[in-house]
Order: sequence, then C-alpha cells, then structure tokens
Amino acid sequence: MEKVFLLHTHTVMSLLLFLFVAGTFIFINNLKENTPSKKWFKLFYLGQLLWQGADILRYSLHPSMVGSLIYQLDVSVWAIPSFCILEIAYLQFLYFFVGNPFERERKTFLYLSIFISCIVATLTFWNEFYNKSNILIFNLIAFGYGFVINVLAMILCIRKAIYFNKNQEKISAKGSFYMAILNFGYVMTSVIVIIFGFYSTIGYWTFFLIVWIGNLTALVVYINFGAIPTSFQTKMIGFTFIIVMTVLMMVTLVFYPLLPPTEVEISTTQQTGLTKLIIIILCSIFVLTFILPRILRYTLTDPLQRLLDGVQKVNSGDLTSKVTIVHPDEIGNITANFNLMTQSLKQSKDDLIQYAMTLEQKVNDRTAELQHSLNNLRETQAQLIQSEKLASLGELTAGIAHEIQNPLNFVNNFSELSMELAEELKAEMQKFNIDQKIVNDILDDLSQNQEKISYHGNRASSIVKGM
Repeated sequence: MEKVFLLHTHTVMSLLLFLFVAGTFIFINNLKENTPSKKWFKLFYLGQLLWQGADILRYSLHPSMVGSLIYQLDVSVWAIPSFCILEIAYLQFLYFFVGNPFERERKTFLYLSIFISCIVATLTFWNEFYNKSNILIFNLIAFGYGFVINVLAMILCIRKAIYFNKNQEKISAKGSFYMAILNFGYVMTSVIVIIFGFYSTIGYWTFFLIVWIGNLTALVVYINFGAIPTSFQTKMIGFTFIIVMTVLMMVTLVFYPLLPPTEVEISTTQQTGLTKLIIIILCSIFVLTFILPRILRYTLTDPLQRLLDGVQKVNSGDLTSKVTIVHPDEIGNITANFNLMTQSLKQSKDDLIQYAMTLEQKVNDRTAELQHSLNNLRETQAQLIQSEKLASLGELTAGIAHEIQNPLNFVNNFSELSMELAEELKAEMQKFNIDQKIVNDILDDLSQNQEKISYHGNRASSIVKGM
C-alpha cells in the first residue's frame, strides 16, 4: 500500500507560520478601529492563513503523491489562490497605510494585480494538470509573482515616504520608509530562492527568517504608526507567543534542516522527532492560548485593573476607596502604597475641611474686630476733622479780630481825644472871657476827630461786609 503522508520540516515550519498568522489575524480582527487599512490587512493575514494551511497539507504528503489529484487540488485550488489573495490584499493595505495619496493609482493596481493573479492561477492550473506538477515551474511561478508584487510594493512605499516627507508628515513618512525596507527584504528573498533554490541552506533559511521577521515587523509597524491601542495582557501574551514560536522555529531549522522531497529515507528517520516537535508546538499553543491568559489575568491584569479602578475612583473624588491586595508582589506593594496614599489624602482633605470651618469663624471674628476698628477710626477721623475745622475757625477768628481791631483802635483813640476836647470846650465856655480862637481850634479838632472816627468805622464795616 502506497504511503500517503510523510512529515517534512516544511510541515513544521508551515504549522508555526500558520499558528503565528492565526494569532495575528485574531488580534487584528478584534481591534476596535474599522478602517480600510485594517480590512485589507485582515484579508492579507486571512490569505496567509489559508496559504500556510495549504502548505501544511502539501508538505505532509509523501513525495510519491506529487502529481496526485489531492496534491494538484491543494496547489491549484487552495495554495496559489490564497497566495494571490494575500498579495493583492497586501498591496492594497500599503496604499491605505498611514494615508492614501494615490487613490486613482490604487484602483488601477487593484485591477492589475487581480489580472496578474488570474494569470498566475491559470499557469499553476496548467502546470499541475497538464505539466505533471513540475515543482521547479511552480516555484518560479510563486516566487516570481511574489517578486513582482513586492517590487511594486517597495516602489509604492518609497514614493509614499517621499510624498509624506515633502508634506512635513514625518511620522507617516517614517512608517512608509520602514515598509519599504520590509518589502526590499521580501524582494531579496524571492531573488535568493530563485537563484539558489528553495531547498538550499541559504534558500530555506532566508525564506523562513524573512517571512517570519517580515510578518512580525509589518504587525509592529502597523500598530505603532497606525496608533493602534492594545491592552497590556495582549502585549504580554503576544511577546511570549512570538518568543516561543521563534525558539521552536530555530530548533526545527537547526535539528531538522530542510531536505529535498527525493530524500525519502532520511525524511522517514525524522518522523518520530517531527511528530514530537509538532506535539510540543500544539501543547505550547494550548498553554499560550488557554493557560497563560488565565495566569496573567489572575496574577497581573486583574490586580492592575483593580488598581486602575481605584485610581479612577480617587480621581472622581472618592477618597474612601481601598483596593484589595491579593498577591504580596510588586503590584501588591504598589497597591498597599496606593491605599496609604489614599488614606493620607483623605486625612488631609478632612483636616482641610475642618480648618476651612474654623477659618470661617476666625474670619467672622476678625471681620468684627476690623469693623470695630473701622468705626473707631471713623470717629477719630470725624474728631480730627472737627478739630481741624475748629482750628481753622480759630485762625479765621484771630484774623478777623486783627483786621477789625486796628480801625476800632483808631475809633477808640479818636473818641477819647474827642471827649477830652469836649471837656476842654466845656471848660472854656464856662469862662467869663471866652477865647474864641481856642474855641474854634477845639471845634476844628473835634471835626477832624469825627472825620477819622467815621473813616475808620466805615473801614471796619467794609471788612465785615467783605468777609
């Protein structure tokens, strides 16, 4: 009975790539953003997933099955169409990545790449059913098609980098530049495989390393330059998954290097080891998929989430929040310090409220004291104003008295002189012999005195009227 299946190193490598692509597809599918770049990127990884699935089957078939119906259907109906889908989607993804300045060109290349894919699928169908499944022709078709698409992708990324750089969009230009470097690696891979052959040491090491690193790089560039938010647990599981898969890939390539399909005897001796390796890979995936997330959730993400909830409550003003400490580790230490900080904040807030309450009373008391002082100040000010007024009035009175006193002095003096003259006149009039000359002189003096009295009286009156 002819043997149908014979495990090959490429079977294990395709399985590793299949699992990596499956995890990436699930991750991208769960992203909340819904943009054209995500849709094409998801289709790209879906195409890769189908392609690697077809490779798992194809490289698990016994070399004698090459040219059989199952082999022909796997290559022409499953592998190459999936490969064409991923190449079309990849080119469209690059057009939309961090901006699409060439929309008309994108549509043109969409139709062109579909047309080329139809030619590739037709040539593959011809090679499988009418050319006896020539592996060399198949490799030339597949890697030649990949070479053409990746050259176009590299040129596109370079043009986008130049365009974004001219428009001062530095981040978008950097992302496009990284994608150009990635596609240059894909181009060189196709060239090396075509020149040296897929089963050569250089050929298979270059192919698997570049495909592995390229997928990882494309995902990292997409997340970073597309500003895609990811959770901490997703990053931890993703990094662990990548490290484990990378180690298993290196172990596979080192201990089970690729052999040409004709080396059936050597491949037969590797079956036990390859089977164990596949079991180890599947067990690792089981642990990474079902056990590690629960361990991380219990020991890391749940405590962090509780701590984050506590921070949000404190941020909203709830200082009574207290986070439960589950594990006495670094997160537990942070949680304990967070609880202490919350208690200190609450105590400070209570002290501040109490101080504010007493401060209000102190302010009221101080306000009353200030009001009393203000009233005293107003009374003192009123007294000072009154004293100033009185002082001004005293000065004014003194000035008035001085001004009026002068004419009154003259009035008084001339009045006294007039009285003395009147007495002299009276004494002269009582004499027997009246001296008329003396009488006339006295009367003249009296007349002059009256004039001066009248003058100075009028002067005093004018002073009073003037004031």
